[in-house]
Amino acid sequence: MSSSPEPNTDTDIYTSLTSILSTRHNTHQILDFQILPPGFGHFLRHDPAIGISKTALVQAFVVARRQFFSLSSQHPYPTTPHPSPDEPTLDTRAAAASIYDNPQTLRATEVILLLDSEHLTACNWRKRRICALKQQQQQHYLDALHADLSFTTSLLRSPLHRHSKSPTLWHHRKWIISQLLAVDISPAEAFRGSHHLAEPSGDVEGKAEHDDPIQRIVAYEVSVVLEAGAHHPNNYYAFSYLREVMGLFAKPVSTATTTAMTQGAADSGNVLLARLARGVIGTVHAWCFSHGRDISGWSFLLFLLEMLGDDDALRKQVIAKTARFGRNVLWDREGLWMFVDLAMARFGLVEGEVEGFEELERFAYRYHLDEHVGTTTTTTEDDQKVAAVEHVDDRGGGGDGGEKRWKRWTAYMAALHSGKVIRMTTAQPAGK
Repeated sequence: MSSSPEPNTDTDIYTSLTSILSTRHNTHQILDFQILPPGFGHFLRHDPAIGISKTALVQAFVVARRQFFSLSSQHPYPTTPHPSPDEPTLDTRAAAASIYDNPQTLRATEVILLLDSEHLTACNWRKRRICALKQQQQQHYLDALHADLSFTTSLLRSPLHRHSKSPTLWHHRKWIISQLLAVDISPAEAFRGSHHLAEPSGDVEGKAEHDDPIQRIVAYEVSVVLEAGAHHPNNYYAFSYLREVMGLFAKPVSTATTTAMTQGAADSGNVLLARLARGVIGTVHAWCFSHGRDISGWSFLLFLLEMLGDDDALRKQVIAKTARFGRNVLWDREGLWMFVDLAMARFGLVEGEVEGFEELERFAYRYHLDEHVGTTTTTTEDDQKVAAVEHVDDRGGGGDGGEKRWKRWTAYMAALHSGKVIRMTTAQPAGK
C-alpha cells in the first residue's frame, strides 16, 4: 500500500488523480475506487484499489469540469452520438477527431464521472469521441470501446455512492456493447483484448461453455452486474441492463445488424438465449441465496427460467432447490417465496411436482386457519387439519383464487423461526 505526497491546490489534486487514471489505459486495468474516511489523506493506492477522500474528489471535479467545458467549446460543430452523414464534411471530421483525441478532455470526463455518475454531457462526449474514431483505423476504434468498457466496469463494480445503480452508466455500457456487436466481425474478434475473454484462472468447470466466446462474454457481464447488485440492493437498473444485453447476444450473428428477422433466425435466437440462460443460471441462483432479500435478483432468476425454452427439468430443479433452502433455513422474507409462488404459477407446476412442497402448503394453510379462524366450538383442531388437507387436494396445487400463497408461507416460516409454533411433520400423530 502506498500513499501519494499530499497535493496542496485543486490543480495539484486533479493532476494527481488523472495521473493515477492514466496508468490503466494501456492495459485497460480494472480499478476499485473507494472513498477514504477522514484521517487517511487524499489518496491511497494498493493496486487495483484506489482510495480517495471525498474532499479531494470534489476539488478534482471542479477543475475537471472547468477544463472539460473549456476544451469542448472548441468543437467545430454540434453533433449527436450518431451524426447524420450529411452534417460534417471531411475537414470537420478531421478537426473533430483531433478534438476527441485530446487526452486532457478524456481524463477530465473520467474525473467528472467518478464524482457524478449521471453527468450526461460527459457520457455523450465519450460517445461522440468513439463515433469519430470509427472513421479511423478499426483497431483504434476497438481499443477505444474496450477502454470505455473497462472504465465503466471500474465505476460500476466499485463501492461508490450511486455508481453501481446509475442508469446513465448502465445505458452507456449497453451502447458500447451494441457498437462492438455492430462491427462486421465475430463477437470473439470484437471482444478480443477485453477482460471478457481473459483466460480463466485455475481449474474451470464446464470447459465446453468456457470455450464458447459468447458464453464467456455474457458470464463476465453477469459477474459485473452481480457485484454491482451486492453494493446496491434491489438494483433493478443493473438487472434490466443484463436482460437487454442477453437479448443483444441472442440475435444470430448473421442478423445482428438487420432490422427484420426471419422466423428461422428468431427461433435460432431463442435457442441461443436458452443456452446463455443455462450457462449463467447456477451463478445467479447462488447469488440469490446469498442475497435472499434482494427481489431484483429473484426477478432476474425468474426471467432466466422463462428463457429456458422447453427445459422443464431444470426449472423444477431450481424451484425445488429454492423451496428446500427456504424450508431448511426458515426463510421468512418475501423475495424467495414470491419467486417460488410466481415460478410455480408461471410454469403451471403443482405442489406434488416440487419435492416436499405439498407438506409446506398444507401446514402453512393450517397455520393460516389457526391465526385467522381460530379454534371454536364449530371449528375444532381436527376440522382445521381436514380443511388443510382438502385445501391442497381439491385445488390440486393450482391457483389460489387470487390469494397470494407466499404470504402464508412467510407467515408460517416467521412463526417457526420465532418459536411460536413447532415444526410440523407428516409423522405427527393425527390427534396432536
